[in-house]
Amino acid sequence: MTYAGEMLFSPSELRIVSKLKSEEYLIEKRSEALRMQATEFFKIIINNERMHVKLKHQSSDRDFYDALDNRQLDKSALELFSK
Repeated sequence: MTYAGEMLFSPSELRIVSKLKSEEYLIEKRSEALRMQATEFFKIIINNERMHVKLKHQSSDRDFYDALDNRQLDKSALELFSK
């Protein structure tokens, strides 16, 4: 804020403005971190799906892989991600 802008506000109002600016910064950083975590989470899910398909096609016991529930793969990715 410029000197002229600082003269328009009282010291308590300036403290409130600076606090709001710092909270906006923290919110922005947190949302950026959450976006990165979500990207990593979906990468894990996609890799698990690819591995599941690869193992299914390479295996002689395809019924075993047919019996696996994709939600279990997602759950394992979530557990891995949340540690």
